[in-house]
Amino acid sequence: MNDEPGFYTAIFNVSDPVQHRRTMGIGRVNLAAKAVDFYALGPSSPVSFTLAPDRKTGYGLFEEIGRYEFWKFDLEHHSLANRVQFKGRPRMGLKTSSNGKVLYIFVAGNTIDLYDAETYQYLRTITLDGDMTTELFVFKAPPATTSNSQ
Repeated sequence: MNDEPGFYTAIFNVSDPVQHRRTMGIGRVNLAAKAVDFYALGPSSPVSFTLAPDRKTGYGLFEEIGRYEFWKFDLEHHSLANRVQFKGRPRMGLKTSSNGKVLYIFVAGNTIDLYDAETYQYLRTITLDGDMTTELFVFKAPPATTSNSQ
């Protein structure tokens, strides 16, 4: 969603052609040129991926039963910037807000959990009227606060 037109950035798991070891990395696919710019980050891991609006940062969601982590990728320096454990839930999806400041955890139910993208601190939960059936989130802006300074 945050890629520029004609490109797709994602986590890819590949197999070494000689020793057949599974490796995880980030690839940026140029759809028109049918080319992939890929760099390896380490052993294959169960991580989902979402690109931040700045296209310089990506976020991953590591999921194993009883162990959940946010991963932050520095796409400019081709590295894993950090990873932090958090109390997750089964079957999670990850998206960033349109300004890149909030991470949304959703899927499997009628709630969306909001986390700060810098600190990974839990912010709040939004409860919907029904189960999630789409990845499109449209939130109404909170009312503006006014002050009477005279």
